[in-house]
Amino acid sequence: MSRVLLVRTDPGVQRVAVAVLRGDLGLPWAVQADLVLRGPDGGTLGELLAGAVDAVRFVLGLGVRTVSARCTGSLDDDHGVLNATLIFEHEVGASITVSRIATPGLDEARLRVMGNEGVLAADLTRPAVLIDGGARLLAYGPTAVEPVLEPADADAVAGVVDAIRKSIAENAVIHLEGI
Repeated sequence: MSRVLLVRTDPGVQRVAVAVLRGDLGLPWAVQADLVLRGPDGGTLGELLAGAVDAVRFVLGLGVRTVSARCTGSLDDDHGVLNATLIFEHEVGASITVSRIATPGLDEARLRVMGNEGVLAADLTRPAVLIDGGARLLAYGPTAVEPVLEPADADAVAGVVDAIRKSIAENAVIHLEGI
């Protein structure tokens, strides 16, 4: 069984990015990203967080200005729960929750974007997207966005993850320069 991850190369994440880029939801004002991996394999909380932060940055196309986070342990743990709140440019908020649970079960990966003209919810474990409460299947194929991770993107994600690590250690809100 392959693992579902919240990353920019996932076809569902790409479709959400295209919808945001086209303006299907109007102006985005909030994002909710949830990733729950069950079982012994899957990476550390920090590794999973990096993919989720990159996916949200990719969807919004905006830099992160502020982070605040809480974690049941360390980002280096291979189990636990982490919740991060990010404020992007233009005051767009994002809540990212990453969980690693030791007991086997089904993984969950969801991404929801709220805009002033609608809501789009993608369940990345199934090829369906909910738009304003109605289910609609979307074809998974080529998209209008290129999911290449450029060096600047990798540096920005690393900077956000470092700020989240600092937020957890200091129990404080960390301000960034829109990375």
